[in-house]
Amino acid sequence: MIVELKKDKKLNDIKHNQKYVVISIDFVVTEIKFRILNENGIPSLYDSKLFKIIDNRICTDYVYKEYSEESFELVPEKMSYSNFWDDFFNLENDAITIFKKRFPKYKDKLFY
Repeated sequence: MIVELKKDKKLNDIKHNQKYVVISIDFVVTEIKFRILNENGIPSLYDSKLFKIIDNRICTDYVYKEYSEESFELVPEKMSYSNFWDDFFNLENDAITIFKKRFPKYKDKLFY
């Protein structure tokens, strides 16, 4: 899925007229959040209402991962293991390697 920041919205770390790949989609109760690699190289969660969907196709390797009855995520299968994001932000090599293999265009843009 590809999104763009709506013209009437403003974020410090997301640019207008820039297309962003949605890394994962989080659903929590009534909220939908997109995880996007921002301009600081951080894959962060943002309210989906801030974005216009440019391409609504979701890659075939994405899977449904349930956290509770009211919370789930659509995420690439290799990144769907428990604590992936904790491992990633703790700079654990396995998680970083998985992320870079799945999103090779981001390998030189990450925050660390």
